[in-house]
Amino acid sequence: MGGNGAHLGSTANIFIVTLSERLAKETGEDSYRITPGLWFRKGTPAMLITLITLITSSIIMWLFFDFFESPIH
Repeated sequence: MGGNGAHLGSTANIFIVTLSERLAKETGEDSYRITPGLWFRKGTPAMLITLITLITSSIIMWLFFDFFESPIH
């Protein structure tokens, strides 16, 4: 989850940031550059949605564990 919130959160993120830096340098177009601030603004909502989904599914499994555990008769 934390990988969505920070550009250094995973290897794939670092690869994409490096690729965007290279593309911005080659084309001279600064809008292709992914800055830490841009990543934070775009990644934080995705991270929060992932966190809320995980918490919700954990609560549902905790509440209904007996139902999911019982074999069908």
